[in-house]
Formats: sequence, structure tokens, C-alpha cells
Amino acid sequence: MARVSHLLLHLRCGRLSSLQIPLFGSPYNLRLTSAAAVAAARGFCSNGSSVLRDRILLLSDNPASIATDDKEALRSAVSPLADQLLALPDGQDLAAPLDSGSFSALLLCSPAGFASVELLSRLKSRPLLALQVFNWRKKLADAGIPMLPEEYSKAITLAGRTKRVDLAAELFFDAIDVGLRNACLYNALMSAYMYNGLIKKAVSVFEDLKQGFNCKPTIVTYNILLSVFGRSLLVDHMETLLQAIDDSDLSYTITTYNTAIAAYVTAWMWDKMERMYR
Repeated sequence: MARVSHLLLHLRCGRLSSLQIPLFGSPYNLRLTSAAAVAAARGFCSNGSSVLRDRILLLSDNPASIATDDKEALRSAVSPLADQLLALPDGQDLAAPLDSGSFSALLLCSPAGFASVELLSRLKSRPLLALQVFNWRKKLADAGIPMLPEEYSKAITLAGRTKRVDLAAELFFDAIDVGLRNACLYNALMSAYMYNGLIKKAVSVFEDLKQGFNCKPTIVTYNILLSVFGRSLLVDHMETLLQAIDDSDLSYTITTYNTAIAAYVTAWMWDKMERMYR
């Protein structure tokens, strides 16, 4: 928070061009001066007085709005970079847009790392490109900007979409090895396996999560497994899972209902479909 407050203060005073942000761990420090500062500010400022900058300044006057408004500000800042990357042809070197310094600066803004999650989301239509960006992002983690579980989760899902399930599993274990154990990682790997028709592996990941101590299945986890069973017409397994949700402290979401209804329709179980709808 101190670093973010420092950034907001300099933005308020209009002195971003002289701001020094330690983007890399010792002995590497990046000084944002002159052209580098302009590049870093590009995500925040347009013609010297951006609406985005005004919104960020507003956050310092209204702390209660930080959680929502700061994310919206970062989304606006990430959007031009996403558009620039999506305009590149396949195989293009990403160094120019990513090494400019602006995205590195955004990674440090609160909530830290959110900009990367947002960028990967915006690049999902080109999963191979998104995975290239993720690999670049990992280099910054080695240099002192920690990764989020959600970043790995996005990359695991993207790997599944490209049918690279081995890569999805590799990324999952990489995240676990660096101490980022989180239910979202299990959910992403289950989704990758489900997308590629590997039902047994998806169920195995679920069982591993159930036996864990540091994190437990969420309703998203159950929804994924419901979808796995529903697509395979394993209605008995699906109903056992629904009972497990009922016996837990979790609540159905609209996805839970829709998934069960779709499974009953596929299995021609009209009465059960109607009961679930009601």
C-alpha cells in the first residue's frame, strides 16, 4: 500500500516523469526517467490529463471505493496494450510492447498483479499469444514482482484450450512448487482435463483437492465436476455430487442449476429436469 500511495501522490503532483519505482530486485533497479517515464505513464495519461488519472486520484480521496474503482482503472489502462498485442501477427516478437516499462508499472498498482490477470483474460481469443505473454510475465516474477495464483490459473486454462494438457499440468505443479497452492489452480487443471475429455484425470484432481489441508473445493470446483459428469451422462455421479454440495456449507449458483438441468435434458429425465428448474 505504501508503494501505491507513493504512486498516487506523484500522480497528484504531476511528477510521474521523475518517479522511481523499484521494478526489479537488487542489484537491478529501473529508474523511470525521460522516455522510459513517458512509456510508463502512457497507460495512465493521454495528452497530459487523462480521465484514468483523475479516477486514480479519486481513489486516494475515497478509500472505500478502492476495491472496485481501482480495478476498473487498471482495466482501462490494460485495454490499449491488449489491443496492441492482438494486432500483432503470429510469431511476432513481443519485446517491444511488453518491455516498454508501462505494463511493469501497472503490475505494481493495487491490487498487485491484477493487470496481468486482466491482460491474459483479454487475450483469450488467441491462447498461444496469451501464453507467450505469461512466459514474459514469469521473468518479472524472477526479478521481484511475485505471481498470483490467478495468473497461473489463466495460463493453465489457456494451455487446455490449445490441447496442451501436459503444459497445463506442468504450470499447475510450477505454481504449487512456488507456494501458490489455491483452489483456482485445481479448478483450472480440472477444466483443462474436462475440455480435452480426460474425465478420470479431472476427477483425480478433485480428489486431491478434497484431501488437501491448505485449500478446499469451492462451488466452482463442484460445478466443473458436475459438468464433467453431465457431459458423460453419469447422472448418478452427478446426483451424488449435488448431495455433497447440499451437505456442505456451499450454496448452488446459477451455473449449478443450469449444468444439472442440461444433464437431465440430455439424459431425457424430464421430471428431474423440471424439479431442478422449480
